[in-house]
Amino acid sequence: MGSGAQLTGPMLTGLTDGSGRAIHSLAAITFRPLSWALSTTDSDDVLADRGWVDATAWLLYEDDRDSHDLRWLAPSGIPETRSILHAPSNTEFQMYSKEIAPIMVGRIP
Repeated sequence: MGSGAQLTGPMLTGLTDGSGRAIHSLAAITFRPLSWALSTTDSDDVLADRGWVDATAWLLYEDDRDSHDLRWLAPSGIPETRSILHAPSNTEFQMYSKEIAPIMVGRIP
């Protein structure tokens, strides 16, 4: 994706490996070097297998804090990951409704 940015609405990325596993994302945003996705808890295993970090606890900042050490937020480091929406492959499929799932792609100047 390079200098690209992307914002997507709700979609399902299913795996075609016969496991029935999928990623149910409600929203996702990618702007290199970070990708973030709001997903359902039944997607946790698939995302963890792909190296995504669960950021749920990141919302638990103290009210008076205005900065935080990122090493604490991701103790194993922040891996390089693809966005939720990526080039189609033979191992996955994506389903979404054009009426409720905006997909916006652009470039960061």
